[in-house]
Amino acid sequence: MKRLPAAALSLLLLVLVTAAATWFTSPRVIRHLLEQQATRAGLELRLEQVGRLRWGSISCGMLELSTTSTPSWNLSLDNVRLTWSTSLSPATALKQFQEGSLLVETVIEAGQATLHLPDRNLKLSDSGSELSAAIMLQRSADEGWKAVPQQLDYAITDASLDINTLHLGGISYPFSFCRDNDWKQQTAPLGISSIASNDAPLPARNFSAQIALSPELLGSELITLERCSVDLMEWKASTPALTYDNTASTAIFTLHLDDISLNEPGVTGTFSGYLPLTVTPKGITLRQGSLKSAPGSELFVRSSDGHPLATLHPAGRGTETLQDINAEIRFEGPLDRLTSLRVTDASTRLFDGNVGITNGIYQLDEKRTVLPLTLQNIQLNDVIELEGDFSASFNLPVSGTLPLVISERGLGIEAAELASPGIALITHHPEPDSTRAASTDLFTTAALPVSYTLSSPSVLLDRSPTGKITIDFRLSEFVREKGRDKQLLQEPGGKLTLFADPGEPAVITLEHFRAGFLGGSIGIETVEYNISRHQAQFVLQLDNVPLQKLLSLQGVNKVLASGSVRGTLPVSIDGPVFEIHQGAMSAAQNGTITYQTSEEEMSAAHQGLQTTYTALSDFRYNTLQAAIDIAPDGESFIALQLKGHNPEFQDGREVHLNINVEQNLLDLLRSLTISGAVEQAITEKAQQQ
Repeated sequence: MKRLPAAALSLLLLVLVTAAATWFTSPRVIRHLLEQQATRAGLELRLEQVGRLRWGSISCGMLELSTTSTPSWNLSLDNVRLTWSTSLSPATALKQFQEGSLLVETVIEAGQATLHLPDRNLKLSDSGSELSAAIMLQRSADEGWKAVPQQLDYAITDASLDINTLHLGGISYPFSFCRDNDWKQQTAPLGISSIASNDAPLPARNFSAQIALSPELLGSELITLERCSVDLMEWKASTPALTYDNTASTAIFTLHLDDISLNEPGVTGTFSGYLPLTVTPKGITLRQGSLKSAPGSELFVRSSDGHPLATLHPAGRGTETLQDINAEIRFEGPLDRLTSLRVTDASTRLFDGNVGITNGIYQLDEKRTVLPLTLQNIQLNDVIELEGDFSASFNLPVSGTLPLVISERGLGIEAAELASPGIALITHHPEPDSTRAASTDLFTTAALPVSYTLSSPSVLLDRSPTGKITIDFRLSEFVREKGRDKQLLQEPGGKLTLFADPGEPAVITLEHFRAGFLGGSIGIETVEYNISRHQAQFVLQLDNVPLQKLLSLQGVNKVLASGSVRGTLPVSIDGPVFEIHQGAMSAAQNGTITYQTSEEEMSAAHQGLQTTYTALSDFRYNTLQAAIDIAPDGESFIALQLKGHNPEFQDGREVHLNINVEQNLLDLLRSLTISGAVEQAITEKAQQQ
């Protein structure tokens, strides 16, 4: 390599001197003279399609120059044109030539130039190359005429370099050697637009740096690049200086990320930071890095129709979003035959918690990244803000595993397991809607705030690269409060599926839902809910729900009951209204119903009513069945059938009671209870006896 510039200069000078002496000779003579001179210099020269000399120029179809020594190299030029000229007038040039001194400017142009070093499996290619030289022709009494180089310039503009399977594309660098500067290359900008290994692009492009490239550089102990910058994916990174220890094959530098824009769909703001790096042939070590989000940086979660649902504030818990970033990244294979990058140990602080990676990998051939994140006590309070008429507080230190898979198809999550011992409180503040009848609105019957408390959530999460999300969830408790109404679900759990059908992004599927309710349980086997149209159909299942607790929810104080009920309620939701068609409930086992009357009621009642009161004072039922229908307008019909006896009434003979309740029972369904209408119906039934 060290002999290459000198050999090129010698060849150029040889061409000039020979051309001057053989102005009218044939191309064959010129080729013969050039090949002889190359042989004396220890080089092999091959010329093809050499044209005739013209005034100030000569051309050839191909020129190959190679060394006969070790290490070997080969230089090939296609469509070559050599020109020479002087800035002087012909008379002045002739005068200086006669005086023994003339400065000649020479240019070699080539359509394609290729340098090949087979011993190092290296090939440098450049298209549209141009090499210019300033040469002083001098005559002395002792040596006669000789050519003394003054300057050599070669500006690479779009070259490529291949070393084994490592490919560097879009290389630019202005070589310039000057006699007055002892032929030393000065510091100049080096550019590399793309880097690939095994034909797989690396996540780094548009590299630039200031460096003085020269053959002697390869033998230096320390190589320094200044004012370096590179695009990492879509991020602009830089370092003021990169020092490479040639002996230890180690590069040490601090990568700066300044004002990286996050203005992408769903994201806005900027972040900055620094990453102290040590690069060796085996891998990359990162120690004590830091990234921080600028105030106002946000990540948005939107509904299928584009409305904002929540905002993530990366800087919500401090200026540094990621603190104490540490990582060990190992190269899989030599750098010039790299197959993958493996993250063997990485950690950072995030939202007052810890994030770690123990075995991540980036596969170059598949362009696929696997990052199995481990989360520990990630604090979400002051980070997540709900939009619209919702507010929330998240006392939820999240821990678990979050395996991310990033490929050309998109972002995937495989079997993430996340849990928290904390509590999330979500409050809905509905605005009054004068166009909607309060009695027929399932969700906003009044403009009262509704709060939801989620305790100790745990989820199993998957996301396909196409966007389909499945969530298996469990809670220790779910509490809904509205005014003085409080409803509790114990250990609710099920499976949610979102974005399963790209054509129906607003559809959410809930499967295998189960929850403890009032000492019993409720469940939904499957339901598809359309968020945009507020439509769904499902069957609500009740099992072993204590009858007394259903009555107590509505403050029924004259009826005491034992036993439990089970049943199914087919529910249809369409916008703000709902419908139940052919719902059925029945007793899970025998029980009692006691209708309590005061002395005043008993004394005021006629004989027939007193008899009914007596029968219901300790009614022991063996059959309790209810048929339930609720129309979309809220009008309801409940047919209640009771069979049983009172041991203190008529020697315990069996009594059959059929009670029909017709009224608007939306409020009853909201709490899944039988309201005080049952109490009224029993009174009316007794009065008919």
